[in-house]
Amino acid sequence: MKNKIFGLLAVLLIVAMLSVPIIARSEKSAQSKKLDSVDSDLSSVAVDPVNKVKGNWKTDVASPVDFDVSSEGRMFKEVKSVKNVKSEKLRHNIKMSGLFATDAEAATDGQTGIKFQKSGNKMQASLPASWSAKDQAHIKLKDLSGEEIADIIAEFDLTDSEQNRLEKGSASLRSIKSLRLVSKENTVSVTDVKGNKHKLKAHVNVGLNTINEDSSLDITTNNDLASDVDSQFQGLAKKHNLKLNNRGGVMKVDKVNLKNGEEVQDAKVTFKVEPEWVGEDNINDVEILRYDEGYSEVLPTEFAGVDEEGMLVFEGQSSNGLSTFAIFMTENITSTDDTKFDWGALKAFLLPLMIIVTVGAAFVGSVIRKEH
Repeated sequence: MKNKIFGLLAVLLIVAMLSVPIIARSEKSAQSKKLDSVDSDLSSVAVDPVNKVKGNWKTDVASPVDFDVSSEGRMFKEVKSVKNVKSEKLRHNIKMSGLFATDAEAATDGQTGIKFQKSGNKMQASLPASWSAKDQAHIKLKDLSGEEIADIIAEFDLTDSEQNRLEKGSASLRSIKSLRLVSKENTVSVTDVKGNKHKLKAHVNVGLNTINEDSSLDITTNNDLASDVDSQFQGLAKKHNLKLNNRGGVMKVDKVNLKNGEEVQDAKVTFKVEPEWVGEDNINDVEILRYDEGYSEVLPTEFAGVDEEGMLVFEGQSSNGLSTFAIFMTENITSTDDTKFDWGALKAFLLPLMIIVTVGAAFVGSVIRKEH
């Protein structure tokens, strides 16, 4: 009888001890899995090509006022060859000086377009007397050749006096509450880290509190990354238990007389890549990283759908503004490390284990006392 009891107790202890690593590993696996909230069957994904992919704004205003404004900005493409592999770099310069009225224009009664005026931190838009827009104006910023380089939405917040003058039909300034600028989508042919050539599209949607006459953005789209920035990204990835497997593209946004946290409020970065770049990997493993003067971060990144050319659209939300952005195919390191023991799960299992041992010992003790 005693031998049977000890045998039963031994079996219970062995089962309990064998369960510890199984529970620990299953707990670790559950924590390391990335939530798959997007259907990986890309053919079933539909995207609103106007409001989502193109980067335009959803608005209650049925038809914003459209204005064309000339700028001194320009776009130019460079092609370089490294080890007989050609790679393109597209530079996109957006100057905002054309948005502001000169002294002569400010004194003209026969205004036909839109012009900005600034006093301190307050911005106002001067519109023709015939325009009755109260909420917003849509501005197409064009270079000297007439090519569109950016879209700007000016959101108005009219004062009482501005509202009264507008209702009376007199020419009126409109106070600007905020601006949003969407750069023209840049398309380049790049070579990824693995040596594969593919098409890349990119643009940025910037929230602006205000701008200055000499403000400008210089956007470079390619797949070149400075060694110090790449080193920062590698270190950042390790902190997030990520491995950067393949870089698909880089967009560097240089600012002139625009500061993050002051004139620049936030930004949404959009990269479009060919499905071949993702390959058999999970689209949820694509991440957009940001670097700015020694600081780096992994942006909240989401798969936004497929555009009209079948390219995959990924968006990153940058609450800290503009800088250098890169899109990577990543790998969760912890998801493949099944041999590493999770002591946190062991601690959670110790209490029931101790209860089993205590109850078993008490039972064995009572049987031994009865036999004696």
